[in-house]
Amino acid sequence: EDDPRIELIGMPKLDRLVDGTFDRARILEGFGLDPALPTVLWAPTGAPRNGFEKWGVNGSRAIQAAGVNLILKLHDHPHLPRGVSHEQLIESAKASLGPNGRFAAHSDIAPLLAAADLLVTDASSVAFEYCLVDRPIVFIDTTELIQMREKTANGAMDLETHGRKI
Repeated sequence: EDDPRIELIGMPKLDRLVDGTFDRARILEGFGLDPALPTVLWAPTGAPRNGFEKWGVNGSRAIQAAGVNLILKLHDHPHLPRGVSHEQLIESAKASLGPNGRFAAHSDIAPLLAAADLLVTDASSVAFEYCLVDRPIVFIDTTELIQMREKTANGAMDLETHGRKI
């Protein structure tokens, strides 16, 4: 505890979520969204059979039907279903967005986490990061994804925690 060689530095990517760096209204205005509306961030994992692959356009439209802002942030390195290019995936995502929906193309998710009143995800580690802002999380059940990962030896996904015990 008193060792001078140790310095607590935090996690630079996430420190900004709790140190007052972000201005929610400014972030939403940057997207052209109304800061007076609740904002939902949908951030699926990039693994095959993820929530966006399963629900896609229908899920996006259902969220927006609640009368909220929606920011859709796909994984930076998403699994692409057979025969679907990265460009087609993005086009599909953008086509699902109405007047209060936006597609987030940049890789830094921290400002989006700060702006969101609710996170929708599946088995993404973004849920752990979002816990820092102490706001609600809705997990989309992706049974096929979990079953696929259970069969994979040395899989990267922690099946005990991702959307199960958080």
